[in-house]
Amino acid sequence: MEREIDQLMNEQMVTLDYHKRKKLYDHVQQIIAEQLPFIFLATPNILAGAKGEIGNFQPALLDHYTLWNVDQLYLRNAESAGVRLKTAAKAQLERRKPSPASDERLVELCLKGNEQAWADLIDKYKNLIYSIPIKLGMFDDAADIFQSVCLDLLSDLPKLREPKALPKWLMQVAYHKCLEHRHRSKRQVPLEDEDAEKIPADDGASALPEEMLVQLQDEQMVRDAVSGLSPRCGRMVRMLFFEMPPRPYQDVAKDLGIATGSIGFIRGRCLGQLKKQLEKMGFL
Repeated sequence: MEREIDQLMNEQMVTLDYHKRKKLYDHVQQIIAEQLPFIFLATPNILAGAKGEIGNFQPALLDHYTLWNVDQLYLRNAESAGVRLKTAAKAQLERRKPSPASDERLVELCLKGNEQAWADLIDKYKNLIYSIPIKLGMFDDAADIFQSVCLDLLSDLPKLREPKALPKWLMQVAYHKCLEHRHRSKRQVPLEDEDAEKIPADDGASALPEEMLVQLQDEQMVRDAVSGLSPRCGRMVRMLFFEMPPRPYQDVAKDLGIATGSIGFIRGRCLGQLKKQLEKMGFL
C-alpha cells in the first residue's frame, strides 16, 4: 500500500495535466479511505475572508490558506480597464529579479567592458558548456574545457556577427575543445558505445553531431524558460526537478520560507508558467 501511494504521489508531482494529476491524487485518497493507514481525530476550523473587491480569491485547505495564488489576485475595480494589480509581495519579488537580458544586450554590454554582463553571460551558458564534455564522458576534463571555451569567448566575442548565434557557437567550440583535449591527452576516454560513436577517430575539423546539437538546444531552451519564471518558481523548479536526487518537500519549504502543505499548489502554478514559457519559445 505504501509503495503504491509513493508511486502515485511521485507520478502526480511531475504530471502537468491538471485532470491527470487530480485522477492520480483521487486514487491516493481512495486507498487511504479504504485502508485507513491514518485515523483523523480532528480537523481545524479555519475561516478565511477578504474584501469583495479582491478578485480570484480562493481560500485553500492547507497553509497558506489565502496567499497560495498570490500572483493571480487583483482588484475588481481595475478589471474593466484591463489592469491587473499585483500584490505587494509579488511586486517586491519582481523588483528583486529583473527580466533576463537578451544575448544581444549582454554581448553589447560585454563589448563595453561591463563586468556584470560578462558574469551574467557566463552564468547563463555555463551549464550548456559543461554538458558537452560530460555527455562525451570527459568528466575529469570538463573544468579545463570550460575554462578554455570561456577564454575563446573572451577573445572572439568582438568577431561575433550575430549574437543570436552565440549558443550554437559555444556548442561547436566546446565540442572542438573536447576533440583537441582528447588528442593532446593521448589517453583513452571511458565512453559508452553510444557516446564513443559521437567522437570521430579523426580529430580534425568536424561538425557537432546533429543529434547532440538538437538535444543541447532543447536543454538550453528549458534553462532559458526556467530563468524567465518568477524567483520563487525558478528556485522551486530547480530544487524539485534539476537536483539529483530531488529535495524532499520539507527542505524545499524551509528554503523558500513556505508551508510544506502549500508546495503542491505552488508547484502546479509554477509548472503552468513554465509550460507557457516553453510554448512561447516553440518548444511544445
